[in-house]
Amino acid sequence: MLAFLIGQSRGRWWPELSGHARECKLAMARLQDASVLASSSSLTPAPQLEGDVVVGVAVMSGWHFVFDVASHLDTHALMQASAAFHRKRSGQVFL
Repeated sequence: MLAFLIGQSRGRWWPELSGHARECKLAMARLQDASVLASSSSLTPAPQLEGDVVVGVAVMSGWHFVFDVASHLDTHALMQASAAFHRKRSGQVFL
């Protein structure tokens, strides 16, 4: 399956990333660090665009549910931010 990664200024994960919990703040810091790193490695500055922007393309060969396990530290940070932001949820799982 071919997937296009769409970036939005106030997208799907904005509430979780802008939450007041420590996990939310850590996930936002990781995102900001990655953004600075990506822009510093480019020869030209990234344009400030409004609306939806294609930021990447991915090939998915399959997926599975995970329970507190992530293949990458950034994924784990988002999982922790979501769990901290949505404290009243039970049985939350991730694809």
